[in-house]
Amino acid sequence: MAKAGLIKLIGGKKRIYLETYGIDPHGRTLATIYVEQDSKLINVNERMVYRGHAWVYRQYYGPLSQDRRAKLDWCEERARQRKAGLWRATHPIPPWEWRRRPSA
Repeated sequence: MAKAGLIKLIGGKKRIYLETYGIDPHGRTLATIYVEQDSKLINVNERMVYRGHAWVYRQYYGPLSQDRRAKLDWCEERARQRKAGLWRATHPIPPWEWRRRPSA
């Protein structure tokens, strides 16, 4: 579901922009992704969270402004209230917890 949502937002020949703000302990780039749509920039991170396709990784959003952190929190809360995407599950498991589980 998340992959399909991301492809819908940024797939094809759309122009995307990254606003990087660090590297996580695993060497992955931390960034806000923007896509140009109808001559304006759409914040892909916020859109994915709002649609219930992504969690907010609060341990990595420290470098963001207070306004941007508050917006991400709001997007996640709205997705939870609407039971959008992953929030349809009774007990969704955050990806950072899922990765720590022993494999079957």
